[in-house]
Amino acid sequence: MFRLAVLFVCLLSPGLASPTRGRLWRTGQARIIGGSEASISSFPWQVSVESAGVHICGGSLISPDWVLTSSLCLDGLNGVFEHMLQFVSLRAGTSTKGSGGVVLLAAEIYEHPLYIPITVDYDAALIKVNGSFALGPNVQAVSLPEQGYDPPVGLPVTITGWGYNVTRGSMSSVLQKVDINIVDRALCRASYVIVDVTTNMVCAGDLLRGACNGDFGGPLVSGSTQIGILSWTLFPCELGLDVYANVGSVRTWISEVSGV
Repeated sequence: MFRLAVLFVCLLSPGLASPTRGRLWRTGQARIIGGSEASISSFPWQVSVESAGVHICGGSLISPDWVLTSSLCLDGLNGVFEHMLQFVSLRAGTSTKGSGGVVLLAAEIYEHPLYIPITVDYDAALIKVNGSFALGPNVQAVSLPEQGYDPPVGLPVTITGWGYNVTRGSMSSVLQKVDINIVDRALCRASYVIVDVTTNMVCAGDLLRGACNGDFGGPLVSGSTQIGILSWTLFPCELGLDVYANVGSVRTWISEVSGV
């Protein structure tokens, strides 16, 4: 059944070649399917990446002044449009989309230097905050795994976001979460016949349980450790087999760019 599914990947216009640190610029959206409302106090690393004050993607706080998200989310802001940086902001510390919490502007944006828009490989980006978020009960940095970590099949994980709860619905105003499990990469490869599922990606989800439009860039966590960044998913979202950038594959780069 999965083999016949249409691949839902927001492959926007290809970005420009990136220098070593991976200077960036893209927009996309992906709501949680089969989930429930979540309190920001339970997921205090969750961030809303906004463009001109509008939620475009999820993200995660990895330190008071750095946010981890998807390169695919930011492709609409390609390097030739660096003046658009002034419109990118990060909202932390709130369960409500577009309201409350603390909002800070972006100072710098980087995509992974090996990121390939067509294959969506190494789909990771870092946003340097202009200033820093004050840590507290609703604002905390997520933990990251060691370089090379590859989550085992069956590992219980959680995805959070403000995305759609049905394929052709609308984004949620309140943060959502759904508990799922890591899926065998071989199953993903057999299901996604258009784009290759590489070892730099992890799969998670189940029928009627997973992510959708508005959740892209959001954190897939095991406890309080982020192991994935939502990159792409099947269409319709209810099929529930989602692909994430493997944080363990980009951990060294994260450290080199952010110092985290």
